[in-house]
Amino acid sequence: MTAVADRPANAAASLATEAIATVPQAVARVVRERATVLFGLMGNGNAHLISELTSTGFPFVTVRHEAGAVAAADAYFRASGQPATATVTYGAGFTNTLTALSEAAIARIPLILIVGDAPSSGPRFFDVDQVGMAAAAGVETVRLDACDPAAQVHDAYDRAAAESRPIVVAIPYDLVEVPVQAATQPAGAPQLTMPAPATALSAAELEPLIAALRGAERPLIIAGRGVVDSA
Repeated sequence: MTAVADRPANAAASLATEAIATVPQAVARVVRERATVLFGLMGNGNAHLISELTSTGFPFVTVRHEAGAVAAADAYFRASGQPATATVTYGAGFTNTLTALSEAAIARIPLILIVGDAPSSGPRFFDVDQVGMAAAAGVETVRLDACDPAAQVHDAYDRAAAESRPIVVAIPYDLVEVPVQAATQPAGAPQLTMPAPATALSAAELEPLIAALRGAERPLIIAGRGVVDSA
């Protein structure tokens, strides 16, 4: 099963001609191009992004807890094969996602989690090391800057799809109202491909497995996602 991130034929032209005022607006534009729905919980760090998307009618599914945002995006990819995107705020909003984010990393789910983060000038007294926490869960963080945030987000989507893994995209809080310095004309969206089913075994290859099962007193079969995907 494959899924391709839809992008209008004139997307590149629109990126070159349409003015982008702020970093969250640049991020919102990429989300509109690369995703079909956003799961999340609004907070101070992602309010501008959510407002920009919902004001244009982009589907936003709100949840009751930040872990649910990542879990819902994870489930959305598993059920549909479509790019998964979630958003939460900074600090405790981000730390609440870590269990679901760790599961997505272990299961190799191509997922983008857009979060608020400490200002680029340095952390405030209530900020936490979100980059370090994500890294401990095996997840990379891309901290945006004002030079070309659209290119950074497109690249995150590309690598999440190509490498089948979640990536955190962090918007520093002091950039939420900062004008971007360049609008990017992105490359074509990559094809998102589910793992290919394994080649079926021949009768001769199956025979020793069947014999082992028949001879076992307490057979145990451990089957993971690869078995489901190959069914």
